[in-house]
Amino acid sequence: MRSGLAILLLVCGSTSSDVLGQSPLPDPHWGGFAFPSSTREIRTGMSVNRFTQFDADGETYNDIAESAGFNIFFLSYTDRIAALPAWSFTASLGAGWSGDQPSEWLQNNVVHALRQQAEVRVGEVREEAEFAGGLALTRWFEPTVGSDFFFGGGVASGTLYHEPYLYGGYNLLFDGPRVRASVLGRVSRPIGGQAYPEVATSNALVQVALAYVPERIESSTWMMQLLGNPEIGIALTYDTGIFVDIDEDPLDTVFVSLRVRWATGLILETWNDIANGSDFGPTFGAMFSVDLSTFFDLDH
Repeated sequence: MRSGLAILLLVCGSTSSDVLGQSPLPDPHWGGFAFPSSTREIRTGMSVNRFTQFDADGETYNDIAESAGFNIFFLSYTDRIAALPAWSFTASLGAGWSGDQPSEWLQNNVVHALRQQAEVRVGEVREEAEFAGGLALTRWFEPTVGSDFFFGGGVASGTLYHEPYLYGGYNLLFDGPRVRASVLGRVSRPIGGQAYPEVATSNALVQVALAYVPERIESSTWMMQLLGNPEIGIALTYDTGIFVDIDEDPLDTVFVSLRVRWATGLILETWNDIANGSDFGPTFGAMFSVDLSTFFDLDH
């Protein structure tokens, strides 16, 4: 088993020190974004995550009997609490289905084809309705313009597994070349669910983020806002693992993630465990989402 410090170089998403809202279950354990947002968001989209029980040699390495692609449509709402303005909350709900597509096609016919890598083996496929939801609270400290400390906690639940968690971190935005550096630590107590009754008894995730944050285009033209001057970043993340091997040891995983975000709040993101040097565990994921409050200018 690998061990070590988790490192994530991750795209963040605004012109201040703010970062994007927390991804719904199960994205954080597939390589998705785990930082909270300090400003209002009404975010909706779809996340696709894939898990297989086979290692890079096509051999079974755990007791899970199914390959699975989880396709979740979600809606999340983040805002400050009026009575406690130093606190924010994020509430999310999601529903969808599990099946082999589109995640198998995206993983094998797109990502692995581009990398000229062998296809990931597929076994028996899970085909069920899936649900997910969560609630998190964050306390913010803002000592200077462009920087903030935060800590908080939450709970996520669904058909895959359940998870109470705590987190804390720091964001700092540098001027000159506009670069944001962030760090987050997260610990949780996974509890088995319908899809995965056997999970690790504890989990830790550490993320270190670095992103170039360009100046936004001041334009009333919707097309220019959508296509102009996006944020682009690369991410690495390490997770001690929520899944266990045949000996019931946690399967720690390293992810690579790519993200593009436009000024309208539109995000395209994908993650993969290619940083392991092999594909196993939570192997692939992608997300498309948009902040409705920004996209439709609902704050004005």
